Amino acid sequence: MDVHGQLRGTMDGGDSLVSGGHQVLRTAGATQHAKRLQRIPVWANDDAKVQALLLRVFPKWRTDEIQCGRAARWAFIITHYFRMGETSTAIADALKLTPVEIRILINRITRTAAGLSSRTGKPRSMRGRPKKIA
Repeated sequence: MDVHGQLRGTMDGGDSLVSGGHQVLRTAGATQHAKRLQRIPVWANDDAKVQALLLRVFPKWRTDEIQCGRAARWAFIITHYFRMGETSTAIADALKLTPVEIRILINRITRTAAGLSSRTGKPRSMRGRPKKIA
């Protein structure tokens, strides 16, 4: 007996599943995901701009092990979230982080790419003591 015959033996035409009485569940996240894919930032698809962003944020990535790991995490998020369109939950599962931590990192990447401070979202200020004007 084929699969359809087996199902017919357990369900008849009056069941709500067969007659179309079931509902398709749609989540708000799915619609936001589609909208996000339509507005991928231009810088995210340009390798040179992504490299410049990573070098600006992590200038010592070659010598500092912590910066190297953070730069790799940012590169993974840029590739999977901005370029491939994966959700923050899927990225969190892959990196073994929470979705909230991934969203915070996505916000920091977006702010930094816009030339703002990654933590506060304000324009970046110069570090150190100001130079004397003669």
